[in-house]
Amino acid sequence: SSSPSSSSTTEDEEESSEESSESATAEPEVEYKTEKRVHRFPLRVSKGAADIQFYDASLRVVSKALLSRLTRHDEQKQQIAAVKNALESFIYFARGQLYEEDVEQVSTDEQREELTQALSEAEDWLYEQEDDEVKKFTDKRAALDALWDPIAFRRTELVERPKAINTTRALLNMTRAAERKIAADMPWVKEESRKTLLTMVEGVEEWLADKLKEQEGKALTETPAVTSTEIQRKLGPITTYTQELLKTKKPKESKKKKKKKGKKKGKKKGKKKGKKDNDEESEQSEESVEQEEEEEESNNVKVEVDEQTEEEQGEEQGDDKVKQEQAETDEERGEDDPYDSADNKDEL
Repeated sequence: SSSPSSSSTTEDEEESSEESSESATAEPEVEYKTEKRVHRFPLRVSKGAADIQFYDASLRVVSKALLSRLTRHDEQKQQIAAVKNALESFIYFARGQLYEEDVEQVSTDEQREELTQALSEAEDWLYEQEDDEVKKFTDKRAALDALWDPIAFRRTELVERPKAINTTRALLNMTRAAERKIAADMPWVKEESRKTLLTMVEGVEEWLADKLKEQEGKALTETPAVTSTEIQRKLGPITTYTQELLKTKKPKESKKKKKKKGKKKGKKKGKKKGKKDNDEESEQSEESVEQEEEEEESNNVKVEVDEQTEEEQGEEQGDDKVKQEQAETDEERGEDDPYDSADNKDEL
């Protein structure tokens, strides 16, 4: 029997002997290198006539018809997508507005329940439809608008009608003040025109009082007796007529033209100081002035001509006197000059 220590040593010796034998028999590692190789294959090319059809006028017509049909189809798809999106957005919007405080004031419970049910049905219907036409989506939107628009209109008038009433009353008061100012500062405006303006103001005040009294007998959930648009439309004629009266100009006073006496030569008459009431008299006065100016100019021309002729005559007379004096001096020299005789000339 061998001890356990001796058996373990023998096992270790066997393992070491096996490892040494494996290391002796192990082959060396091989290194591989990649090389590029070019593979060439011959291509066979053959020539032949292509089957191309000539594009004549008939094919052009067919092509245009096809393109137009495709264009209409694309446009229809875009319209359908836009209408569907608008319908879906309206459903969510109206559903969110139904239970707002101002909407509850102008609508009854029955009206809100009817609209809520219509919105739910329209939403279910929308997701079941195919994109084949536009009309069915627009018809569904019109049916929902018929239920929502009256409620939305009453809600808008709940805010806008009091504003229009206050604006109207303020403008009517301003119009009365403008009438008093015209009477005080613009006496050339006729009294009938001012009375007409006051009559217009009183008519609008009476109409507004009757409409407000009728509106008090109606509930907010009913159709209004008067709208803000109708009230504002009543103010237009009053505003226009008031502006016309305020822009009325003061008439100018007529002044007669005065003739100037003692005119100087070469100067024209001054500017006119006023318009004539009678056109014929103004024309006659202008013609008389022009005639006077022409006569003065002709007299001036005559005076200048006379002065010129007198100067010329004086010059001619002076020339004659000079000539006469020169002749007399020549005669005196002829008598006294000793060199005029023939004998004297020969001696010279």
